[in-house]
Formats: sequence, C-alpha cells, structure tokens
Amino acid sequence: MFNKVKELYEMQKQAKQLQDMLSKESVIVQKGKVKIKIRGDQKIEWVEIDGEQDRNLTDAVNDAIKESQKLAAKKMRGQMGDFKIPGFS
Repeated sequence: MFNKVKELYEMQKQAKQLQDMLSKESVIVQKGKVKIKIRGDQKIEWVEIDGEQDRNLTDAVNDAIKESQKLAAKKMRGQMGDFKIPGFS
C-alpha cells in the first residue's frame, strides 16, 4: 500500500515539473490577420487582430479553456471512480 502511495506522489511530482516546464514555453500562431501567443500549459498570452491586442478576447479564450479543462477533469474523475487505493477509499 505504501509503495502505491509513493508511486502516486512521484507521478504527481513529475506532472507538476512538466507543467512548470510547459508554462515557460510558448508558440505564436498566425492565421490571416489574427495572431495568438499561447504557452505550453494552454494559457493564452495575447490575441492580436490587425496588429491590435484584444484583452477581452484573450480573457474569454482563457476562461473557455479553463472551463473545458474542468469539464474534462470531472469526466475523468467519473471514469476513474472505480479506481480505489486500498486504505484510501
């Protein structure tokens, strides 16, 4: 049982390290007059249309991403509901 908890802790630690690394990387994508800079952790840095940054659009897209991630996490928890660790249920 202790080994399973230790393994889960190590996996969580590695996931956090990966997330930290991804937050420091970014890409810029351009389609026509729209340009977007997004980090590897799926956070939009800025949205630019015709050379002008649009903070409202940036915030709206980030909110949409956050809500979709919450939905995915909820669905995953539902799928993983049968997964029990002895002594932690």
